[in-house]
Amino acid sequence: MASIRQLPSGNYQAAVLLAGGTRTTQTFPDENTALAWAIEMETERDRLRDQARNRSVNVHVTALLAELAHLADKGQLTVEHRDRLRAITRSIRAAS
Repeated sequence: MASIRQLPSGNYQAAVLLAGGTRTTQTFPDENTALAWAIEMETERDRLRDQARNRSVNVHVTALLAELAHLADKGQLTVEHRDRLRAITRSIRAAS
């Protein structure tokens, strides 16, 4: 969550926690502008986090599907493989 504080100069400083635990700050002449910037920064941080999470899920699912296709070609699919695929499918649907 962002924080906004009034400085002795009368300006407002917005601070936002970014990914990796770093904090970024910016100073503005009024509180509304500081708040708007903070919201924009948090929105961008969250968007980037969600993109990274989606990429990670896509890589994992793609690798699993390739593995399952290979096993299916060899006639070696098991009940455990089917259950694993169903669990991943449920997770993807729940996240959508």
